[in-house]
Amino acid sequence: MTAPLLVEAECPAAAPASAGASRPGVSVVIPTWNGRHLLECYLPAVLAEADAYRRLTGAAAEVLVVDDGSTDGTAEYLARTAAAGVRVAARQVNGGFAAACNTGFAAAAHPLVVLLNNDVEPAAGFLPPLLEHFRDPAVFGVTCRVLLPGTRVLSTGGKVGIFRRGYWSAQFNYEPIGGGKGPCPSFTAIGGFAALDRGKVLQLGGFLDIFNPFYWEDIDLSYRAWKRGWEIRYEPRSVVYHQPSATIGRAFQQRRIDTVAARNRLLFHWLEIRDPGMLARHAGMLALQVASQWAGRRREFYGALAQALRRLPEVRRLRRSIHRGEVRSDRELVRMFQELARRSDIRIIRSHAEAEALAAGAPE
Repeated sequence: MTAPLLVEAECPAAAPASAGASRPGVSVVIPTWNGRHLLECYLPAVLAEADAYRRLTGAAAEVLVVDDGSTDGTAEYLARTAAAGVRVAARQVNGGFAAACNTGFAAAAHPLVVLLNNDVEPAAGFLPPLLEHFRDPAVFGVTCRVLLPGTRVLSTGGKVGIFRRGYWSAQFNYEPIGGGKGPCPSFTAIGGFAALDRGKVLQLGGFLDIFNPFYWEDIDLSYRAWKRGWEIRYEPRSVVYHQPSATIGRAFQQRRIDTVAARNRLLFHWLEIRDPGMLARHAGMLALQVASQWAGRRREFYGALAQALRRLPEVRRLRRSIHRGEVRSDRELVRMFQELARRSDIRIIRSHAEAEALAAGAPE
């Protein structure tokens, strides 16, 4: 994990939870870049939830905002929130989402970290059910139930990982039905709305900077956690509201977003897949894409491929270190999530229309 370029604001760190506290302390970490208007809108609700968690459990809770080199008056706004209990880690240079989150992991005062995007509105009481999973020492992370703002329509739920056509896909969400049969695994702890065990994150080295400025860093970290033998779970009682891609869409052109996403998808597979058969399937599909994308005039694919190829020396370097301590294979993960997809107590949601239909049938 790259050393963060940061200066601490002049508000004190939250005190660590006392030895007698029934639950561990939590640091709610919000990375932000030129998002003052979003913090003004959503930060008060996050502060209220941190305060409610302290009062309910007696455990310590802090809200830590990582200002990733903002130039829109974010620093001045945050300086005025210090009295409300906000702590600030100010990065002097914009480094992207992964770097900002790593700064937050390093600066957090407590053993559990809840990562929230700066445009996330938490529902009342979202923290206790999310954090109770960490009583099990095998848990690495827990991801929230994410609804579209002002609705009951699912935006992000538990994630079913599927390896097909040479690539892992974490596209499909699922919801438990009929009360479920115990903890619900999730392929990914989504970086914008998930709780993580800080110690385990630091053992893995945090998010990899190779994925900057955004996308696939949370899938990569989650994959490494699963291969270490840890668990990631989905907690549908912990609800937050979020409009997908609203923040990135305001800051970057769509072509740039698509290119970065395609590049990082390639980098993830080159970094993480070790099974020879799965690598061969990926290589075969990639060769087919190289031949076919030109006919479809998907020029951004070739830009993404060129950018990924330029990072091959870093990929080789990282592959020599990130796989240490693994106890699960790629094939084991394929089987685990095939079994999840066959479970009778979950419903896989493959489209927005299915999410709307599920919401329409949900009880008030």
